[in-house]
Amino acid sequence: MERKTIVAVGEVLWDLLPEGIFLGGATFNAAYHLRALGHESLLLSKVGRDVLGDEIDRRMDLAGMSRETLQHSDELPTGIVLVEVDDDGTPSYEIVRNVAWDDVEIDAAAAAAVDRAELVLFGSLSQRSETTRRAIRTTWKRAVPKCFDVNLRAPHDDREVVLASLEASTIVKLNDEELLRVAGWTGIAAPRDSDPASLMQTIARRHDIATLCVTRGAEGAVLLHDGDIHEHPGFRVDVEDTVGAGDAFLAAFLDAYFEGVPPSAWLERGNRLAAYVASSRGATPPSGRDRLGG
Repeated sequence: MERKTIVAVGEVLWDLLPEGIFLGGATFNAAYHLRALGHESLLLSKVGRDVLGDEIDRRMDLAGMSRETLQHSDELPTGIVLVEVDDDGTPSYEIVRNVAWDDVEIDAAAAAAVDRAELVLFGSLSQRSETTRRAIRTTWKRAVPKCFDVNLRAPHDDREVVLASLEASTIVKLNDEELLRVAGWTGIAAPRDSDPASLMQTIARRHDIATLCVTRGAEGAVLLHDGDIHEHPGFRVDVEDTVGAGDAFLAAFLDAYFEGVPPSAWLERGNRLAAYVASSRGATPPSGRDRLGG
């Protein structure tokens, strides 16, 4: 496996679940798993100078994650999200506003990291603030693959943000519900029984996206890559909660993408790590290549 340098720009926060408090945030989760899989994964985010921020520093050190691009705010607190989980393990979120990750900037350390990045990873939620959105869009100037993780969380689900991000991206990951919404925003009539492959092909063509992946929870995932469709049924597990499963999927998917194995293996690897996280508590259980099987 060739080690790659990835800059992940966006949110790091604490998920307050009924069972306790867990470190998370889609961008952090993906960066965490990419580091566990052996890549140089640099998180460009911001925490407060508070107890929760100090604990993020400590957890990143324990996970072997570099903090060279983790910024600290004297004014804004570390982000938190109130999470409720239903009987099926599906989460709902209340994402607190005006927190540190809303104020990510391209400082000298960030600029140096972006300059050496071989892939830039970003999402839609972290673009809810003008400051962090500007930082993310600065990274788009790099002539490397850009991976957009669509993460629609009302009320932070801005159509113009998503469409601009699609235009900037080489790789896009979203779930089946998000696919229908994005299709509508793109101008495609998309009833709930629409063929996902057809929607994916139209979206990819309109926005010049080479690789588009749709996750379907327990039903696996479908991938459009260079015009060809690939599917994987997923792995059945006893679900603890699904928080962070999609982020784990993306990390393992990108790991396989970098390795140059066939696209079917990207889905297999992504689904395997996602299933492991869904069977665990919280978004960042112990991770690594041993979780990929084979």
